[in-house]
Amino acid sequence: MNAVIFKDTQDALLLPFSDDRAKHIQDTLHAGDGDEVYVGIAGGPLGIARIAKTESGYIFPQPWRMVENPKPIDACLCVAYARPQIIKRILFDAASMGVRYVYFYPSEKSFSSYAKSSLFAGGLWKDSCLAGLAQGCRTDMPKIDFFDSFEGMLDCLSELDLPRPCALIAPDLYEATSGIKDAFLLPGSIRAHSAVFVLGSERGFSSADRDLLRSRHFVLASLGGGVMRTDTAAACCAFSAGIFLAG
Repeated sequence: MNAVIFKDTQDALLLPFSDDRAKHIQDTLHAGDGDEVYVGIAGGPLGIARIAKTESGYIFPQPWRMVENPKPIDACLCVAYARPQIIKRILFDAASMGVRYVYFYPSEKSFSSYAKSSLFAGGLWKDSCLAGLAQGCRTDMPKIDFFDSFEGMLDCLSELDLPRPCALIAPDLYEATSGIKDAFLLPGSIRAHSAVFVLGSERGFSSADRDLLRSRHFVLASLGGGVMRTDTAAACCAFSAGIFLAG
């Protein structure tokens, strides 16, 4: 944890000693009265504050010394519903790396029960995002959305607030026609300024999925010769976007 990230302004009023974030301050950072730590409010400001210890816990008196968030990655990760532990890792990595959008959708080869997980129904997925923000020392929460159909999700991609031109990339082990680096180079040798990635289920894309993606002008691209877990593939996509996008 590289920053103490609060859910909202109310959460930022007091950090009880029983909170894991307070335990991290005490046991890992060995910080106390007057020491400075990075603090922030999810979706709000990021700053540096001096710790003040009270009988009930830590407080971080304002005004904080404001700092800029790290540069975000202008990308959207579209991921088929997967096992909750996989989704948690994807959300953690996306938040820590600064991916702007993460969408979840049902695919032909994914299990319908995954979409009904308490991780989604109970909003517990937000905890993974907050942990990722703390790791990345940033507060710009990814915009998360959940869809009932693959086509419905694809229809909404045109509404994304991403710089143009945008690369449309679907990582695929079996029918890739491009390497991941080349997928960012658009017709006319124009380098993309943003990217949308569509990742299949843990069992990959179906033939119908591939046909639909091709009809929407997605490039099937290779991330390498090995079989990856969905969360590993998502992290590779975000990392490649950070390297290969123009600007």
